[in-house]
Parts: sequence; C-alpha cells; structure tokens
Amino acid sequence: MNDNNLSIEDSASRSGSENHKKRKFRWASLQPFAILFGIALLSVILYLVGFKTVVETISRVGWGFLIIVFIHGVRHLLRAFCFYLAAPSGTGKFGVWDAMTTRLAGETVGVLTFTGVMASETTKTALLKKKLTIAESLATIVVDNMTYGVSVIIFILSGAFLMFDVLVGGHLTLKIVLVFIIILMFAGLISFILMCAYKFKPMTSLLKRQGHKKGFPKFISRKKSYITELENDVLHYYENHRTKFYLLLLINLLTHLSSVVEVYLVFQLLGATPFITTSYVIESLTKVVNFMFSFIPGNLGVSEGGAAVIFLSLGYASATGVALALVRRGAVLFWTFIGLLILMARGLTGVVKKDKTEPV
Repeated sequence: MNDNNLSIEDSASRSGSENHKKRKFRWASLQPFAILFGIALLSVILYLVGFKTVVETISRVGWGFLIIVFIHGVRHLLRAFCFYLAAPSGTGKFGVWDAMTTRLAGETVGVLTFTGVMASETTKTALLKKKLTIAESLATIVVDNMTYGVSVIIFILSGAFLMFDVLVGGHLTLKIVLVFIIILMFAGLISFILMCAYKFKPMTSLLKRQGHKKGFPKFISRKKSYITELENDVLHYYENHRTKFYLLLLINLLTHLSSVVEVYLVFQLLGATPFITTSYVIESLTKVVNFMFSFIPGNLGVSEGGAAVIFLSLGYASATGVALALVRRGAVLFWTFIGLLILMARGLTGVVKKDKTEPV
C-alpha cells in the first residue's frame, strides 16, 4: 500500500515537473517573437513618421543628453532609497548602496527578459541573499512595489483629470478612454485605502468568493496563499511603520515628478515649446501605455508608438514624440549597461538566462 502511495506521489511529482518544464518552454519560445514584434513595430513607426525627420529632431538634443542621463540616475537613486526604507527593521547589513546596486541589476534583467517584473524581482532576491533572509527580501520587494504602485495610480489619476479638464477638446473617444482610466485607477486606490484602513484584503477576499468558480483565471487561484502573504506583508508594514510608509509614497511621487521634468527638458532640447501641464499628461499616459504592453522586453517600439499617438492627440508632431521616446530610451540603455556591469561583477549573469524561461 505504501509502495502504491509512493508510486502515485512520484508520478504526480514527475507530472508537475513536466508541466513546469512545458510552461517554461512555452514562455521561453515566446521571447524571440516578442522582441521581433517590438523591432518590427519600431521599424514601422520610424518608416511612417520618417526616419530622417526623427534623426534630425534627435540631433538637436546634443550634449543635453547627459542631463537626461543624470535625471534618470537621480530617479534610480530615489527608488533605491525607497527600496532601502522598505526593508524590515533590524537589517543593519543592508544599506542604500546595496539597494542601489540591487535595483540597477534587477531592472537590467527586467529590461532584457520577456518576464520583466518577475525576472527583476528574482534577481533582486538573489543579490540580497547575503544581506537579507529570503523572507526579508520578499517583504522588502512587496512593500516597495506596492507603495510604488499606489504612487503610480495617484499620478495617472491626476494626469487623467488634468487632461480631461484642460487639454482635451472635442475628442469624444479620448474622453471615453480617460473616463475608463479614471474609474480603473479609482477602484485600485479605494481597494488600497480599504486594505490599510480596515485591514481588508481585496485579492484574498476575491479569491475566497470567486476563486473556486468556473471561468476564474487558474493562474491567479493557484497563487492564493502567496497573494495572501503579500497582502499580510503590506498590512504589517503599514501598521508598524506608518511614517515610513507615507514617506515611501512621497518619495515615489517625487520620482514621477522627476520624469515630468525629464519630459519637459527633452521637449525644450528638441526645439518644441512645452508646458509643464503637457509634460505631466504625457508622462502619465506613457505609464499607462507601457503598463499595457509590459510583455514586450524594454517596451521596444511600444514607448515610441505610444509617444507618437499621445503627441498627435495633444496637437504636436508625431516625430517629436518618437524622438523624445528614443532619447529617453538612450538614458535607459546607459543605466541598463551599468546594471549589466553590476551583474557581471556579482557573478549573476546566469540569472538573465535562467529567468528568460520562468513562467509569468
């Protein structure tokens, strides 16, 4: 009888392992197609807008590109400080420099791989193993991502309201899209407020009520315990480090404002006449577009295409939008290269190859 049970368990284990390998193969096989799609999309955009026009527009930036690289680095530093503050108390070995190098390395893997955020967080956990326990690393990553996510919601919400009230004329379709964005962001913000104020766990509650029903996404219901643990980590941090929690939100909002300044400066360098409100709206809508197409490695082609559409909607030349996106991508690539050097120095280049095949 025991032998039969062992046989069944072994068979189930092998089956689970085989299914995991199949999922890994499936996601790994999609990586080249996602990259090719991004390259093709970027090529089409450059063709439609005019490659020569875009190059001429970018050439106006000149040495001003170094300013954009610097602002991008400041943003990384602010996010690294948030990562440092998100760590549980009593982790004296973990400093701001550790947070900065970990962030740059993690973001590099996220940019270079199909799985994006998952690969990035896996790398961060691996880099922190000598500084924090796995539980501490996961709690730090969860709190950091959650507070950043809330700040993104606030930023996008304010940008949508600003565009709806100030910059949209008779664009009925755009107004409908903005209303949808506002409703979605409000739902996310209210859920978070309820979670913190009343210890309400929105995802755990949803899984209890709907997780067992037919049609509910299985990839979510399978992670019920993990999702509950994540929500518990956020609640625990909020209850015990409330001042730090709001400080994290404030710093994250400052990172978004630095992005607005970056857009404003690139606008000027490209020879356009910008308004700070326009730059604010452009950045908030860019975040929406990049999130929707986050499955494309580095948002290749998506950032440029999104910028072209956004700029046309606001009455600017699409070439200016594409040029702005490419200048910002140049700054991203600079810091991605720094992150790659950190990965090589820490001996974790294999993480990139490994995480390309991890399932989302």
